Amino acid sequence: MAALGICVAGPALLQGGAVEAAEKRPYADHRPRFEIGIGYAHRPGAIHSAPEISIPFRRESFFSDSVDLVFEGWAGYSRHTGLDAFGLQIAPGFSYWLDSTTRITPQIRFGFDYLTDLTAFQASGKTVLIAGADVRTEHFASLHPDRPYERQDFLIPGLKLGGLSRIDPKGSDYSYLMAGASLAYERGLPLADDAPFHFRAKLMAESEMQMNTEGTLDIYTTGLLELRAVRPDGRLIAKGEIGVTSDFGDYNRISVTFARGF
Repeated sequence: MAALGICVAGPALLQGGAVEAAEKRPYADHRPRFEIGIGYAHRPGAIHSAPEISIPFRRESFFSDSVDLVFEGWAGYSRHTGLDAFGLQIAPGFSYWLDSTTRITPQIRFGFDYLTDLTAFQASGKTVLIAGADVRTEHFASLHPDRPYERQDFLIPGLKLGGLSRIDPKGSDYSYLMAGASLAYERGLPLADDAPFHFRAKLMAESEMQMNTEGTLDIYTTGLLELRAVRPDGRLIAKGEIGVTSDFGDYNRISVTFARGF
């Protein structure tokens, strides 16, 4: 299963715009400048029930009053197909804020998987290319807008559309279109007023439909629980999350991720 810009203004002008934008969107100054972590996933009952290890990363930066630049991806290893797969995927894009509560994030995705069999003597490998694009819309509905950020809670519905292709020069290609919907609830868990950090928790449910070129339709449902420790200004210190994805058939995936913000 499953994110570019040139700014001609000087640094002082950019910083001034960031302060003004803090009143325009709920997360204007509440994202990490850079986030990197390590993830572990397992597919119980799979034909090749091997673990998956990944290093996810994400970078968000202020560009203008309405635009944030986004760059994310992951590098990792798995053996779910019976072959050793070493992969890299990156997804540059941007988030455009329609108003103070709604953003649209288009991203392009590309990368590769190098497949080989490390258990075979003198095994040869092959490279599978990955290319795709998607767009996600999220609406941040504050349930108590009069509260300070540390105590804010949001209801966040989302929609996404896109597609992905796996291009195998030495075999068959695989492509699919996808459409999904999600609903998340996020709230602050404040400590003492003078505490050097506080917690934010998020619970999300998502359903995604995938249709391949042969017309086969698969539906995946994901549940995710996330806990973040953030500084008083909203900057991420660290986070942990656990997720479960299933098609309520032969595909089940459990994942755990830890990340650090900078």
